[in-house]
Amino acid sequence: MYSVSGYDGFVRFEELTTSGAGGLCDAEWGASVPAFGGLSITNCQAVSFNQCLLKGMSGGVDHGPFNNCCSDPATGLKTTNSNVTLYRTTITVGQGYLNCPDAPLYEKTGGNLWIHNGPSMGPRDYKTTSPLRRNEFGTMEFDGEVGDYVLLLFSLKPGMAQLGGVNGTLLLDGPFNGVFLLGTLTGPTLSVPVGFGDLPPAGIDAVDIPLQAGFISAGGDGFLGPMSVITVLDPGF
Repeated sequence: MYSVSGYDGFVRFEELTTSGAGGLCDAEWGASVPAFGGLSITNCQAVSFNQCLLKGMSGGVDHGPFNNCCSDPATGLKTTNSNVTLYRTTITVGQGYLNCPDAPLYEKTGGNLWIHNGPSMGPRDYKTTSPLRRNEFGTMEFDGEVGDYVLLLFSLKPGMAQLGGVNGTLLLDGPFNGVFLLGTLTGPTLSVPVGFGDLPPAGIDAVDIPLQAGFISAGGDGFLGPMSVITVLDPGF
């Protein structure tokens, strides 16, 4: 199982697909190897997944006359004393062979695990051009429901919090460097130009700008979309 451990800052995965291997058995020698796959998060302050695929892997089987279970399947996600949030992310089951038990879809010990998928999140998403050089322009694209009012939150300090009456997890912490009101979705996508003329400061090759989308539906419901990071490069980098 791949792992992230002991990180006090913010860790973000986008469009990640984990890989691994199913369990193996050697009936002749009586040896077995458990399945390997998924991701383990241990003692981390704030980890988020956006549009990822975390694969559980199947257990092994002794293909002798009795088809005995001989090695354990692997879970797709294991969290220990960590705060983890999933946006539109799929975890597949690590299957046991025949009547052998499946691995749990995920394992959580301590900390918090928030899952925002399907109808609970709605079809709201956000992506942006990255990296950008100073004085270059890219685009931000916000996908949601027609009538959604779109906001953009900007803070250099990571966090993780649930807000009353708001769907989603706040992945930034105050004080906020800016809250930008971007307008209403009149179609399925709102495109906004983005550029930075004075970042990073002279002598710094690159700086990361964390941003998170917010949506207010026509009915007044609040949604926090995924976070993204724009890396701004010095023109000579």
